Amino acid sequence: MKADLAQMKAEHAKAHADRKAKLEEKVNQLDSKIQAQLQKAKERREATERQAQAKVGVLKEKAAAAKAKAS
Repeated sequence: MKADLAQMKAEHAKAHADRKAKLEEKVNQLDSKIQAQLQKAKERREATERQAQAKVGVLKEKAAAAKAKAS
């Protein structure tokens, strides 16, 4: 009986560890997906900022050319 009890306790502990490992794996997978989404959002934001800066540069050049032409 004591051996059976010890075996049951060992099986219970192993089952608990297995469930914990599966949950940790799922958490890690979700974290990876979140990090990937954050990285994509960051890249999109940076691309948008570069485009905006390029437009600002073009407008400044046009304004400077117009000012020079008017003078």
